[in-house]
Amino acid sequence: MGWAFLARRLFHSIIVLLGALTLVFVLVRIVPFDPVTAMAGSDASPKEIEETRKALGFDRPIHVQYVIYMANVFHGNLGTSLRHHRPAAEVVLERFPATLRLACASMAIAILIAVPAGMIAAMKRGSILDTVTIAGSLFGQSVPTFWLGIMLIMIFAVRLQLLPTSGYGELRHVILPAITLGFYMMALIARMNRSSMLEVLGTDYLRTARAKGLGCSAQTCTAQRPDPSGNGDWSTNRNSIGRFCHH
Repeated sequence: MGWAFLARRLFHSIIVLLGALTLVFVLVRIVPFDPVTAMAGSDASPKEIEETRKALGFDRPIHVQYVIYMANVFHGNLGTSLRHHRPAAEVVLERFPATLRLACASMAIAILIAVPAGMIAAMKRGSILDTVTIAGSLFGQSVPTFWLGIMLIMIFAVRLQLLPTSGYGELRHVILPAITLGFYMMALIARMNRSSMLEVLGTDYLRTARAKGLGCSAQTCTAQRPDPSGNGDWSTNRNSIGRFCHH
């Protein structure tokens, strides 16, 4: 079952990738922008522009361009960057470590804050902490990311001068971007975790366990125990309720 699931996800990923590549190809051809003119330069003569168009293959039929485009992409040839005048693959790989570092930092911040917040909000339902968590989740999923980034720069970089507005290399350079990118994910994870915990804590077997004296911490551990069936679901292990209840 696990291999079948991975195969389906891989197939779906390939379909999404092909669709995204096709969409990029179509959008580049329909927008009112001529990449040939941009590469040749504003001072290029019509003859130079035509030679550049022929060298890049833009004078060929659209279906031929699409086949060549897809073949180049799957061979790792992403073309030439219009801004840096270098192979686009080199530019992407050059900046990939910074992107990976930022993605990991934002995900770590989201998980470390959202998971405990969702659990506490579920265990303290109706309390001030629960209200703050719900309000924060709604705010985090509603606020535009670009606006949040600007506000964080104005407060922590411009007014308080605690963090830099830009840069790369030190830990303090990644704090504001990581919070900005992880804020939406933080709100989403906290809200989902709270809903899942409330659903599990309201089931009959946990109500029975509480009636038999099962402590709050044991309930939380039981609710977060992986499913023993091997399905990978983080659902309650019903077989362990009895052992907890008799202690």
